[in-house]
Amino acid sequence: MHRELFPRTTGDTFDPLSPATIAADVTIGFVLQLDRAARMVAQHAVNPAAPGLENVIDRLTAATFDAPTATGYEAAVRRAEERVLVDRVMWLATASPNGEVRAIASLKLSKLAARLKAAVAKTEADTAQRTLIAADIKRFLERPAEAAKMIPAADAPPGAPIGDPGEDWLAPPPWSSRTPVPFDWNFWEEPEM
Repeated sequence: MHRELFPRTTGDTFDPLSPATIAADVTIGFVLQLDRAARMVAQHAVNPAAPGLENVIDRLTAATFDAPTATGYEAAVRRAEERVLVDRVMWLATASPNGEVRAIASLKLSKLAARLKAAVAKTEADTAQRTLIAADIKRFLERPAEAAKMIPAADAPPGAPIGDPGEDWLAPPPWSSRTPVPFDWNFWEEPEM
């Protein structure tokens, strides 16, 4: 198989959904990276005006599950995007070292499963997709718990915190409040003896 070909589920013929699935995974995957999700949580905690992970997942859900379609092909592409989003959020709920990211991702999955169970789909293909996704989420959330792994807190940096200005990480940097040192314009003259 050539590296330049898209993977396919259709045997030897071109799979028209494969490029759409890959494009969705690239886009959603870049947005829902483990470290980026943790930064969204942290930045939203510091600045509530910044989008939090829950806001981003809600926007992605609306952009995929609520996207209007005009043709059967567009509906199939939308279903492929839905699957990618659910798989990525499941990955966050499992793999993130940040407990709050895992909690938010799990909550969003639970809410999505409830929404999909209550929604009335327009086509049988949409009904099948939503039924499968809701069942997959249910299985995922009810999976047997792995042995509890202690995720230790990060080690403190070495050295004593002597002279530490405190924990006001949002304050302006200390050098911005220092008195400027006047420049000695006579630095090139030799001192008198």
